[in-house]
Amino acid sequence: MVSGHTSLSSEAVYLFNGFPFLAPEGRNWLLSHIDRENFPFSVSQWKPFQRTRSDEAPCASVESPYQLHRDVCLPPLLTVRQYIASYFSHGLCLALPVIDPSRFETTVSKAYATGRVTNTAELQAKICVLSFLCLQSLFQSSSDAKDLVIDGECISATVKSLISIVCQDMTLESLQICVMMSIYYFFTGDLHEASIWNALAIRINSFLDSNDYNLAEPTNQNRDTWLSPGTTTKVSGVLFWISYALDKELCLQTGRPSFINDDHYDLSLSFEYLKDFHMKESDFTMPQVVSHGTLLFYDLRLALIKSQIYDELYSARAKAKTDALILEDINSLIDTLEQWRVSFPPLLRPYPRIDTVETICANIEMRSIMIQLAYFDCVSVTYEANCRCRASPSQFLKVEEIGPSLNLAVEASRSSLRYLIAVRHSLVARYFWLLIFFPLRALSTVLLNILLHPCSSQTFEDVKLLKVATGFVRSLMCEHKSRSRGARMNSLDKYMEDLGRIMEYVTKKLLQKE
Repeated sequence: MVSGHTSLSSEAVYLFNGFPFLAPEGRNWLLSHIDRENFPFSVSQWKPFQRTRSDEAPCASVESPYQLHRDVCLPPLLTVRQYIASYFSHGLCLALPVIDPSRFETTVSKAYATGRVTNTAELQAKICVLSFLCLQSLFQSSSDAKDLVIDGECISATVKSLISIVCQDMTLESLQICVMMSIYYFFTGDLHEASIWNALAIRINSFLDSNDYNLAEPTNQNRDTWLSPGTTTKVSGVLFWISYALDKELCLQTGRPSFINDDHYDLSLSFEYLKDFHMKESDFTMPQVVSHGTLLFYDLRLALIKSQIYDELYSARAKAKTDALILEDINSLIDTLEQWRVSFPPLLRPYPRIDTVETICANIEMRSIMIQLAYFDCVSVTYEANCRCRASPSQFLKVEEIGPSLNLAVEASRSSLRYLIAVRHSLVARYFWLLIFFPLRALSTVLLNILLHPCSSQTFEDVKLLKVATGFVRSLMCEHKSRSRGARMNSLDKYMEDLGRIMEYVTKKLLQKE
């Protein structure tokens, strides 16, 4: 770097719920090394996860529930059926099985039965259809329903204004609404809203008494219910696992406690689940997803491990642990992740690390890609706990304490970026929002390491890697070609642009120093 400190000084990193972010001193340091006139970098003045909007959002008027039906304007029935057909025609229905074909047909019929809403069930059906369209807005392509562009942000605002109706009667439709909205907000980066909707989904699921949460083999007592098609128990059981996985992801991304206590549920997985999960992507079917909970792009065993990672390393109890105990727990969890990794057959088994792009086969199924990225992400977040949980009372960490402990986490993040670059031609643009969190978190980790150690021998290679990776992510955004970009996509585009400028700046200053 240039004048002044060449790297982040002490008290430059702020621990928010155990996760490092630039403190005011860190932001000032970054801005002091940037040409403000030629580099308008938008450094956030908000605390992590603090909402930067909504104060100006209008409140829903207090009306009779049935008077609100005029705000629930559904598109033509034919258009909705086109999107339903699109949902079941590709892997999305296996990756996010939020609706059951037969039961959702009943919901759609109820939503379009009459022009005027006369009861809560009909209104919930309409909201459920809107929630489905809202979720579909993230995955629509140019081949979907050419007569309608889904505006996810507009639909989500409508559904949010009707949240009291969603909770009025706890039904399968209300559960589906909450799960679909939590997924939508999670993938668009609004973790605040995602947490609220997911908490509602968890409570509604408990109220429905879908106590077949476990996907164990059916007993003689529950065999008929388990095997009968389209039962509430089976569908809500799958929705529970989606909510469970989201809950654990939100814990690790926000540092906030889980809404689900693992001790209160039977979370055992069946032999059929493990057998199904090792199949090829092309062999997956909807009955297997509903019966065994085998999600196409996500392993529920990894969700269980993430629950352990948060409880042992990032919870309030974990922050009271000694350094020796933290290291012991980290090693134990890394061993658990390794056992999970080697449990896969060789053709599906994730790589432990990736040193060069050339070592990876370019023709890989999306399922294998998602599993590999999830593995690197878990390894990174586990190793990062070595520094994140050793907070002083002032909640500041010195650079000399953070730097060494980030090495293994940074290496996992590098591997994640190299892997994405290697398999870029195998990525399906439709699933952009399913995988975007992985490169963003990896980019942030490597960038933090560069700022901490700008004169490291690895810095030039890291800068080159970030340049290629940011260019790749932006090209993937262009390939996604969402017809309704929305504020989230624009915000992401601006972030990637700023990140690219930082890389140019770091490279320039390092060359000047030489």
